[in-house]
Amino acid sequence: MGSVCSWNIHGLNWPNKQEDLKVFLHTYNADFIGLIESNVKVAKVDSIVNNLLMGWHWLTDFDAGDNGEIWVAWKPSRFTVTLVSKTAQTLHC
Repeated sequence: MGSVCSWNIHGLNWPNKQEDLKVFLHTYNADFIGLIESNVKVAKVDSIVNNLLMGWHWLTDFDAGDNGEIWVAWKPSRFTVTLVSKTAQTLHC
């Protein structure tokens, strides 16, 4: 059975943080994760998602604020997630 996890991952732009996340997802057999304080620039989101979360579905708060600090990602074979609302400080699913 998979895990639901969260991580205050400050600095996901950095390749070493991306590798840490990849190892974390594998180690804990994660199927759903909330990432907080990612500090990822919007231009890098797609490349990071393609590198780390291939086949996952995901949401961010980029369009609700400038920073995109909150990410929620899940394996669609394990979860169905519906966005209810979002602000620069919340993703309500």
